[in-house]
Amino acid sequence: MRTRDIQFKEIEHKFDVGDGFDLDRFRQDLATLGPARTRAIQVRDRYYLTEAGLERRFLLRHRFDTDLQQLTLKSLEEDTEVA
Repeated sequence: MRTRDIQFKEIEHKFDVGDGFDLDRFRQDLATLGPARTRAIQVRDRYYLTEAGLERRFLLRHRFDTDLQQLTLKSLEEDTEVA
């Protein structure tokens, strides 16, 4: 397998909601979309910022739970979305 065969782009948006956010209502609204399945997991993240990461504007995130582990390179920019 060549390196270029496994490259991809991911665009992820996260939202900060206030104390008045109705999580139960949000879950109900999502359920009306008819998902094939739902699942909840608890994960632990650990972040590593190295000297090279500071210079080249990235950090490493090690994420793990009971099913898998991920090591992800995250860019350090104001707007991390890639077009």
